[in-house]
Amino acid sequence: MRVGHTVRRPTGFWTPSVHALLSHLQDRGFTGSPRVHGLDEQGREVLDYVDGLIVWPDHFALVESDSALAEVASLIRNFHDAAASFNLFDRHAWSDRGADPVGPHEILCHNDLAPWNLVRGNGGDWTFIDWDLAAPGRRSWDIAWALLSFAPLMPDRGLADARIADEDVPRAVEFRGGGPGVDGQAVRTIAASLVGVRAASA
Repeated sequence: MRVGHTVRRPTGFWTPSVHALLSHLQDRGFTGSPRVHGLDEQGREVLDYVDGLIVWPDHFALVESDSALAEVASLIRNFHDAAASFNLFDRHAWSDRGADPVGPHEILCHNDLAPWNLVRGNGGDWTFIDWDLAAPGRRSWDIAWALLSFAPLMPDRGLADARIADEDVPRAVEFRGGGPGVDGQAVRTIAASLVGVRAASA
């Protein structure tokens, strides 16, 4: 629910942890997440309202160019770099609804880096919203979700295609937040598995 320049949302047991993460990202200078302002008198969380266009479903053209993808990839990389110094995540409670099921706790993942959670601000900046699924996991898990979610951007490929071609991987990893320390093979393996799951459930 929007109230002025803020959004008021219901909370869960994970909310204090997510707020700690968002505050940490803010302290680290990351600008691609909404600022958190605690709880209101009704116990709802209070976040900055991010004014702009949500990419999916009506504004997907905003991320169709390589330059736009590079900007989004940089945003993901900057998020992971800022989150890497949040080293107390095992002391917090996180939602498991989108969490990495098998990987080590390398970093705090967003777990739904997707066009439906991406806002293009009126000033041209990008912001990821809806951080409730944040939880520890692997960078490659988070990037694989981004790869899958932005898969329609890959030429002649749709969400129902269970193959991730070798020639797609370098570009996909580059434009979806890959960087030093990211295992491209792991990203491809996870993404292919997730595509298969989605195709089977479609």
